[in-house]
Amino acid sequence: AFAYTDDVGLPVGFCCLSINEQDNSGFVKFVVVDSTKRGKGYGTRMISKLLQYAFVIAEVDTVRISVFDTNPGAKRCYENAGFTVQQYMPEAFSFKDEKWGRYILIKEKNQ
Repeated sequence: AFAYTDDVGLPVGFCCLSINEQDNSGFVKFVVVDSTKRGKGYGTRMISKLLQYAFVIAEVDTVRISVFDTNPGAKRCYENAGFTVQQYMPEAFSFKDEKWGRYILIKEKNQ
């Protein structure tokens, strides 16, 4: 788990990285950015720091993240951090009367 703070040390966001040792990959989950801090680049910087940890310290080859198509701001954040869409599943999740699509995004170590 990682917490991200602003320049004066106040919490801005939180995320987790799990590592699969069998295929030497990471998966980012539970990405949360304070609602008052969104749209200011904190999410992109937080994900960039997490990727630095994943590739330099944990030495994984790839990192994946998923995002629902109902959250275009998060998808844009991940793409700004260097992720590219690997797969799209148009009806991956059902919630009440809704069907949500899910993007799987990937970033490779030397990308």
